[in-house]
Amino acid sequence: MNITKKIYSLAFIMLRQIISIEIYTLIITFCLVILAIAKHNNTSRFYSFLLILGNTKYFKVFYRQQKYFDNFNILLYINLILSTSLFIYLGLQFFFTNLNFDYYLILKISASLLFYIISKKLFELFIAVTLNLKDLIYQFSFKKSSYTNFVGILLVVSNIFICYLKINSAYIFYTTFACIALINSIGFINSFKKQQKIISSNLFYFILYICALEITPYVILFKLISG
Repeated sequence: MNITKKIYSLAFIMLRQIISIEIYTLIITFCLVILAIAKHNNTSRFYSFLLILGNTKYFKVFYRQQKYFDNFNILLYINLILSTSLFIYLGLQFFFTNLNFDYYLILKISASLLFYIISKKLFELFIAVTLNLKDLIYQFSFKKSSYTNFVGILLVVSNIFICYLKINSAYIFYTTFACIALINSIGFINSFKKQQKIISSNLFYFILYICALEITPYVILFKLISG
């Protein structure tokens, strides 16, 4: 009887692992397809985008050409949502091994991220129009979102390493965390430096913007996911 239970238990674990890999593969493949479409539709912009950490040409060339929501950024945001959702799910499984996480959590995280991004963009638009700070907020938002979308590509690579390569996942997670912190720091510093004069003359509104749209949403997002 005990042997039968062990066999059933082992079979269930193996089946769960197979289903997990299939779900991960589906998400990663979809992310890669989205990135391929973005590259195909905007080849020069995509290659320029990949160099944003060391080259500001992308911002100079494509800021004036883009709409507040354009097809290129929408595709990158979709990749960001999916890759981030999978990365968070994998992280929860790795760091909280004593808990069981349902696959619906990936959908929940994705929905929360989608709600966060749309709400933030609409609120940014509202503040920019209401306070007559379109140029400041649009430029800051464009640069910040570009660096954030760059993180989305990094997470696709991290997810592939975590799911398919037999490497200590702890190294991958901690390295990814460090890279995300570095990219966001570079993005914030570069965005601040380029708009320093405008920000200085509108310091109160800029601080209000940071608190309302860069800090508070993360608290709300955490509560949406954890709740």
